[in-house]
Amino acid sequence: MDAGADLIVAQGYDAGAHTGEIGTFSLVPQIVDLVAGRIPVLAAGGVATGRHIAAALALGAEGVWMGTPWLTTKEHNTSPKMLAQLLNASSNDTIRSRSNSGKTLRMIKSAWSEEWEAEDSPKPLQMPYQDILVGDLLGSISRHEVEPLLHQPAGQGIAFFNEVKTVRETMEAFVAEASAVVQR
Repeated sequence: MDAGADLIVAQGYDAGAHTGEIGTFSLVPQIVDLVAGRIPVLAAGGVATGRHIAAALALGAEGVWMGTPWLTTKEHNTSPKMLAQLLNASSNDTIRSRSNSGKTLRMIKSAWSEEWEAEDSPKPLQMPYQDILVGDLLGSISRHEVEPLLHQPAGQGIAFFNEVKTVRETMEAFVAEASAVVQR
C-alpha cells in the first residue's frame, strides 16, 4: 500500500496457476482486516460461481478476481484437446506442482505432473531454473498438443465448468446467482 497499490488481490490455495498455502476463505478476511479499508481487496482462488462471489463479499472483499471460469468460454478459443480436458476435470483433477516453473502452480493433472511427482523422479529446480530447463519443451507440448503430457493451469473451481458458454452467458449466470444469494 505504501508503494501506491490501487488494490490487493488475495489469492487462496485453490487458485489456478502460481498459488500459495492458505485457502481463500482463511486468507481474504485476514487481508481485509490488515488493509482496514485503505484500499479494495479482491478475492481470488476457487471463485467459480455466483455463490462464491456472494461469499467473497461476505468475507469483506469488494470484488473478485477470476481466471479459471474463462478457460472454457467460447471467446477463449481453447484448442479442442485442451478444452475436452478442462470440461471433464473435477476439483480432484488439479494438482499443485513445481514441475513447470519451479514455483508451486495448480494445474490439471497429466502424465507430465505425475512423472515429476513420482517418488523416484528428480525434484524440480527452483524458479527460474526449472523454466529454463523445461520451458521450450512445455511450449512444444502445448503447440503440438502432445497427449498425455498436455496440461494447463486451472483452479479447483474447474469442476463447475462442463460446457462451453460465452463470456456474456457466464457473467449473466454469475450476476443472477450472486444476486439471488445476497437477497436471501
